This record gives sequence, C-alpha cells and structure tokens, in this order.
Amino acid sequence: MVFGAYWGPRAETREGAAARIAEFLEAVARAQPRWSTWYVPMARERDPRIPFGVERESIAKRLQPVNRAMPQLGFSVAAWNEGVRFDAGVGLHLANPHLSNAATLIFDEDPRLTVDAWRSLVEIAVARFDPDRATVTTREAMAAHPGVVPWTLGWLTFERGGQLVEHLDRAPLALL
Repeated sequence: MVFGAYWGPRAETREGAAARIAEFLEAVARAQPRWSTWYVPMARERDPRIPFGVERESIAKRLQPVNRAMPQLGFSVAAWNEGVRFDAGVGLHLANPHLSNAATLIFDEDPRLTVDAWRSLVEIAVARFDPDRATVTTREAMAAHPGVVPWTLGWLTFERGGQLVEHLDRAPLALL
C-alpha cells in the first residue's frame, strides 16, 4: 500500500515544516500505536537502528535542504518503522508542474488496516498538511501505471474542497 498527501507551492520555514511533520507522526502514533517508534533509514540492513525522534526539535535537526543552491525547493526527511517508510518533502515554493510537496507512507506489505483506519490516516494528513490531494493506493497499481500521478490510481482519494471518496472498484480484495 502507498499513502500520500500532495500540495502545491508553499514556502515554509524549517521550524514550520518540522511542526507539521511532528504533528502528523504524533497523530499517526495515536491512531496506530505500532507506528509510534521510528528510525533513521539505514544504509545496510545490518547497520544499528538509530531512533528517529518525532519531536519538533529532533525533526528540525534532521530536515535536509533538497538543494542547497536552490532553497526554494524546501526540505526533505525520511524515517522507517518495520515495514513502512515515511518520506516528506515540504517547503517547496517554486511553481513547477513537475514538483510538489508531499508526505508519503510506503508499506512493504499490506498493514491490514480497515477502511475506517485508512480514512483516519487521510484525515490526519489533511488536518496537518492541508494538501491539495491525498490518496491510498496499491504498489501494484503504481507499478502498472508508471508516470501516472498516484491520486488518479487511489481507492481512497481526497481533493481540496471535497470529501474523502472511496473507489471500491480499485480497492484491494482484502478490504472488501
């Protein structure tokens, strides 16, 4: 499964970006306690696990400029937790149709969440990131449609000004 929240140009300070990410990860941990502990991504599987603090100050220290020569590209950060990877690129304020701010959770396997739990995850992201779009889709759908934006493939989608919409014809069989 792949979850993503996406939004257009929005300048943001390192501290503002860290606050949004911290609020998101803290809310996700309240909704799904198994995602309360995160780690810094490892270069090799045998490397020691380094805790990734979800407090604003810790995240602010871990945020990296996407490109030091172009600060308008914002910041990025990544973390992982047993089968799920969190990536965020925030603070992009360069108008470019090929770039967007995003927060994603990419799951190695289906985390066996209910439709209501997935809805809750999207609602948490909408409240914290104020995205233009959010979606839950499958890795298989994305692999079958390379280059297609994820929100057009989602079985659960959100667009700014609208509501969450279930596209059950695209949902994995395990959810039906």
